[in-house]
Amino acid sequence: RTNHETLAFLRNALDAMPDSAPDARIRLNAAIGRALLYANEREAAVATVGRAVEQAQEEKHLVREVDPLQVAFEIHGLILALHHDARFLRSPEALDRAHKAFERVMQFYAADSSVSSPGLAVPVGAASV
Repeated sequence: RTNHETLAFLRNALDAMPDSAPDARIRLNAAIGRALLYANEREAAVATVGRAVEQAQEEKHLVREVDPLQVAFEIHGLILALHHDARFLRSPEALDRAHKAFERVMQFYAADSSVSSPGLAVPVGAASV
């Protein structure tokens, strides 16, 4: 199921709830609304980063053999980790770690990198036989 299908299912379940629990219905409806908003924002953010990756590929800054949405997914994962560690764990080193991780992702997919990229038979820049 997609996020939207799951949320639509939850909304239908919410509509089927008895009217005897109005507070629970209101809280659940608000939570579903927030989840739907987050799902839309996440999809838009990942798509935007994916387009930026495609542009970097066209300009030969990043390898062409990698799926732009895979790179966007990895960057989004870094954002979530940063948010978690900085906000919930209050880790003072979260931002520095996120910067280092982002640099590693960029180095990994860089067109002139000697680091092997997933899905590629040989490291980028290595001579193919």
